[in-house]
Amino acid sequence: MKLGGKDFNVVMRVSVLCMLAVGVPKLFFVQQSQAQQKYSVGARVSSVPFNCSKNRNSLSDCACNGAGGGSISSGVRAETARMSSGFFGKNVALVTNQMQSWGTSSVELEHLIASGMTVHTILVPFAYQTDLVRKRATKAHFFPSTVSIITGKADVLFSAHNLAGCDALCLDLQDTGVRTDGYVAVVYAALRAAREHDKELIIIDHPNPLGGAMEGLCSRSTEIDNETLFLARIPLRHGMTLGELALYMNRSLLSQPAQVSVVPLSLYNRFKPVDSRTISLPFSRNIQSLEACRGYSFLGVIGEIAPFDVALGTKYAFQALLLPEKSTISRAAWEQYREVLKDHAIKSRLWRYYSKRKHQWLTGVRLFIPDGADFSSTNVLMVTLTFFKKRGVSLVPSAHIDESVGSSLVRRFITGEVSLATGIDEILKAKQLFFKEAFSACLYKPLPKDVLQG
Repeated sequence: MKLGGKDFNVVMRVSVLCMLAVGVPKLFFVQQSQAQQKYSVGARVSSVPFNCSKNRNSLSDCACNGAGGGSISSGVRAETARMSSGFFGKNVALVTNQMQSWGTSSVELEHLIASGMTVHTILVPFAYQTDLVRKRATKAHFFPSTVSIITGKADVLFSAHNLAGCDALCLDLQDTGVRTDGYVAVVYAALRAAREHDKELIIIDHPNPLGGAMEGLCSRSTEIDNETLFLARIPLRHGMTLGELALYMNRSLLSQPAQVSVVPLSLYNRFKPVDSRTISLPFSRNIQSLEACRGYSFLGVIGEIAPFDVALGTKYAFQALLLPEKSTISRAAWEQYREVLKDHAIKSRLWRYYSKRKHQWLTGVRLFIPDGADFSSTNVLMVTLTFFKKRGVSLVPSAHIDESVGSSLVRRFITGEVSLATGIDEILKAKQLFFKEAFSACLYKPLPKDVLQG
């Protein structure tokens, strides 16, 4: 959110007073390098680190970690950015969302550019409309006319050729708060590329749109024998920011860490509701709103199971759950399912639509998940599967569901290999192991909260 001149000056005065009071530098960066793997908050203009894991009470008082009220903002603002020489003359490859419009949500990037950083290349993972990305980049006044725009999958996007002429990578990504949205994998790929090509990785942090709830499918075994296994250690709904996850992955998942700097958020409380002023929308083609994001936290998995439909390709994608109209589920059964959802703080209404993609009518419910709703994505997922299994719906998981969700649990639950209680117990044990490894990477208080208690 951009601030007007008067508001900006007030924020700057308060920030400076806070920083003087706690005796810390005016520009905060969380830095992690090959020489120093512990998590610390320090300034580029200072060689004195400020340790997060050993000084949490002090950290919570810093401008980069406000737990109080006010609007969420980045740790970088124009005046402080100009004080740093760290970005002057530096050419970066900017990694951004394919839907990014570089509007009011790009204040942080503008400030970094104002400090002397030049965007040499724009790297866009998952892009499907290169011309649209080019049009939006051209409209943004702070990119040079010669900027290159490269799109592609994350595993090939960070090649030596694409990074030629760049001193660093800068990630300005808004994720959904769900591991399977693809952005966690992009961060991991960027970390590996930064290490391999000896580039610095700068991450502009963004709020987690799902808040601080930590729950969901994750793995602690070697059941998936590829790179997905490493990311599957992260719970499906992780409650962390991408900056925090980058610090965790850099230490725990890479054999040799990269040089990482995180531009942290100020006045951020992960348990306070967010809105379109603090979140860059849309997330993707099918996750267009915060309502769709909340639905995606469990419907993203259900969408991998036939014959369910989650309204992909419509304006209600990940905001509905349906079955073919010819299925055995009656209107009365759908009403019963609405009561189940109501028990989990989710409102709904009966809904049907004709799917051009599937060439058939589908019947089910539209979901309404209010902002700040206290619901467990995992519980809703499991009770939904249980509800329809008991009513004779033949559930068929996709061939790649294990790799998609990072666990074989859903498939084994559907086939009857594990019970609901055993499945929940597996999730809890794996998540506890993850939190033990990752909690010291958390930059903001309060820490993520376990909303699935078994």
